Amino acid sequence: MDALFTFIFFSQSNVEATLLAATLSLHASDRLPAGEGFVYCPAYPCLCESDNGALVVNCQYLYLTQLPKFLAFDGRIRTLSLRQNSIRQLPARAFRGLHVESLDLTDNVISQVHVSAFEGLENSLEELHLQVYAMEGLPTAAINRLTRLESP
Repeated sequence: MDALFTFIFFSQSNVEATLLAATLSLHASDRLPAGEGFVYCPAYPCLCESDNGALVVNCQYLYLTQLPKFLAFDGRIRTLSLRQNSIRQLPARAFRGLHVESLDLTDNVISQVHVSAFEGLENSLEELHLQVYAMEGLPTAAINRLTRLESP
């Protein structure tokens, strides 16, 4: 027996209306581990999925000109991919409230990185993919704080 569940969350403000939908399709042979049916996503308008208890946040190809809105998330984010957008800057505490292991910012037009852009990721970030288009050079002061980064 097949079952299809659709969850729709709707909120409307004076300026904008937001419609978020999540669809879950189950077949008789499918079994979801406890707590794996709905995946909380701390980034709007990104897509999220669970990968063995860790979260993968996909914000690729969304035509973003700035970072998405992040909500605080106590869980571990294995990968946060923001590649192939038009993000121009990384402001102070850009990833506040997140615990990200791998961050991909390639194929953007980042020209400004605040010295505390990665503040809060010092104890979790192990892998960083970053292209910077800046006349001042590499943002070494911001990157030097990331003590867990692994060398290739």
